[in-house]
Amino acid sequence: LSAWGKILSLGNIGSTFVKILGWNVTWAVLSTLLNFLLGLGMALLLNKKNVKGSKFWRAFPILAYAIPGFISMLGFKFMFSQSGPINYYIEQAGFNKIFFLTNDASAKWWARGIGLFVNAWISTPSIMLMTTGILSNINTDLYEAASLDGASPFQQFRKITLPFVVFSTTPVLISQFVGNFNNFGIFFF
Repeated sequence: LSAWGKILSLGNIGSTFVKILGWNVTWAVLSTLLNFLLGLGMALLLNKKNVKGSKFWRAFPILAYAIPGFISMLGFKFMFSQSGPINYYIEQAGFNKIFFLTNDASAKWWARGIGLFVNAWISTPSIMLMTTGILSNINTDLYEAASLDGASPFQQFRKITLPFVVFSTTPVLISQFVGNFNNFGIFFF
């Protein structure tokens, strides 16, 4: 333990380590939560009986999931680059280019937001597919009984759907959290 104390007290190593560790934990929590909420939201939306063509709409996230993450990351790197299409359209709208992927302080938050977006693009479809299967296994009698007892749709979601889905997805969410904590590729690309 004293060796760690000596290492962390050298120059700026300690403060840099704390900043990097803080961002890693924040990144892992935010990206796991964002992926779960978006995937669950898409699954809930596509499970509604009044959504027309839900099988067709389910295909779009699956296509995003089918494209290798490496290719998606390189594509987004190009899109958000200084001469990419996003900055082209920003300039066409009469605004100055945004340097999304540089190392200055203002771009740091753009890059982090883009990282969360790209990670959600890559990971949300798998959560959507998993939660779609889980939602199809919930006994509909539970919702009918809750409705007869006067539970609102939000109460039914909070007391029936969410606990069932969270219980079923906990191992995957833990492994996704660990994967996000160790995910260097999103920011490297």
